[in-house]
Amino acid sequence: TAGSEKSSLSFNVETGKLVEDYFIKDGKITISASSMQSFYDCPRSMLFSRVLGIYDENEEAKLSSLDTGNVLHKVLELYFGSCKGKEIVNFDSLENGFEIVSDLLEKVVGEYNSNFINKTILDSQKSEIQKQLIKFLSWFTGKYEGYRVFATEYALSDVLELEESEISLPMEVWINGRIDLVLAQEEELTIIDYKTRTVPSISGCRIGKNGENPSNFQLAFYTYLLEKKFEKVKMDKAAFVSIKNCSETVIYQEL
Repeated sequence: TAGSEKSSLSFNVETGKLVEDYFIKDGKITISASSMQSFYDCPRSMLFSRVLGIYDENEEAKLSSLDTGNVLHKVLELYFGSCKGKEIVNFDSLENGFEIVSDLLEKVVGEYNSNFINKTILDSQKSEIQKQLIKFLSWFTGKYEGYRVFATEYALSDVLELEESEISLPMEVWINGRIDLVLAQEEELTIIDYKTRTVPSISGCRIGKNGENPSNFQLAFYTYLLEKKFEKVKMDKAAFVSIKNCSETVIYQEL
């Protein structure tokens, strides 16, 4: 964060210790894409919510977007997880596709850990969520039919290497991430990250023309981690997909 006005935070001794305990484990700094994004959005908000654990509790009787998003993500994880190592089949060609989604949704909602009110509302909205899932799977599997499912919810972590940089780091910096879905076609890998509604802009995920920091680090982290893990495997692309809008935003792609 050198040179960033947003990095000028000062702490008392007790808070400083909490910050160190949050980021430094076993003598190494560990950061995630979400913590980076949270910091650049608002450092103090990130400090209060992530480091100090201060949350704005809201018991209003409504189903939050987080609840819906978690359920959608979990169903998709289970659906594509059952296809690991296999080629994606167009959902519209499956005779029992509706039953598969219905069973997975029942399982996820039944096991979902939320307050009573939200869980009750979630249970009442299963039919709408199911329609959304079926619509998305019809679009997505049609687009990626024939691709092989390489991994789902793929957790990776590796040391950050600053090539040709004059920055001197006090200790190792490790970055980590969990990729929603990794697809393979021949010897190329494709990164897919689901978004329930809003998809980050392409410009917000890249360094600006004048060196401005991106506002979203997620796919940059994932691409870096996969390339480090599989040095001989070519990356095809990294993209966000909107479950609600059945659309894709490609952030990085090999030409």
